[in-house]
Amino acid sequence: MRKILIATDFSKNAAHAAQYAARCFAGESVHYHLVYVSDCHSKPGRKPPKLPCKGEKCASNRIKLQQFNVNFQKHLDPKRHRADVYFLDLPPVEALRKMVLEHDIELIVIGCCSEEKQPQLGRFAQDVIIRVQCPFLIVPPKANLEPTATLAFATNYNNYYQSSVLNTLMGFAGTNALRLKVLHFSKNNPELSAIQLANREFLNEFIEDPEAFDEIHGGALYAALDEYQQKHPIGVLGLLAKNRSFCEQLLFNPISNGHASVFENQLPVLLLHE
Repeated sequence: MRKILIATDFSKNAAHAAQYAARCFAGESVHYHLVYVSDCHSKPGRKPPKLPCKGEKCASNRIKLQQFNVNFQKHLDPKRHRADVYFLDLPPVEALRKMVLEHDIELIVIGCCSEEKQPQLGRFAQDVIIRVQCPFLIVPPKANLEPTATLAFATNYNNYYQSSVLNTLMGFAGTNALRLKVLHFSKNNPELSAIQLANREFLNEFIEDPEAFDEIHGGALYAALDEYQQKHPIGVLGLLAKNRSFCEQLLFNPISNGHASVFENQLPVLLLHE
């Protein structure tokens, strides 16, 4: 049984992210862990909490968590899926690390980008997606799961790829009938270095599909990706967490300058950790 964590703040976008995950894994046997991370007592400078907290805010949020579970259960098959709730009064990174270690979590699902605001990662997402060593599925508010779409893995071939990372990438593509595309980005189409060639060859041997490889070029990654997206619709974008340059450009500072950003294109992001 797969073990997937869904983080919630009870927003509409968190509910949408949970529904998106339920659609992704509708045919899989999954134990969902629905997690709310409270900041009631865990802010810096406060005294250690007396748990469980009996304050009105915490009491209200516990009820909201139970209702979130009730609503989420409507999207599950009781023969294949189960869901449990966890109310954690810890700093976000510590809370998710605890869950990953204690429950063998293999994927964390989070929503992002309120529809009313400029598309970008929220504070919670920015805190956890790089520092918690677990794959993340980051879901924008209007993301749709299209069975004929592509899972595009953006890379510059500068990083070595662990087999576990590629298994997660290919497994997600297979589960959702997505065609895998490896998109190599370069600014001016230079020749690959020896390290890049070796990393590309490893990908080629692992994926075993020459047509899975494509090139995108331009002065900025977000622009090249948006131009590719207009011609070849992408369903999910795959990124390597240790490729900090790509993460910085696409996730943390998604400046578009006339091009649609990843989140403006409503692209879910599969962020891969080793």
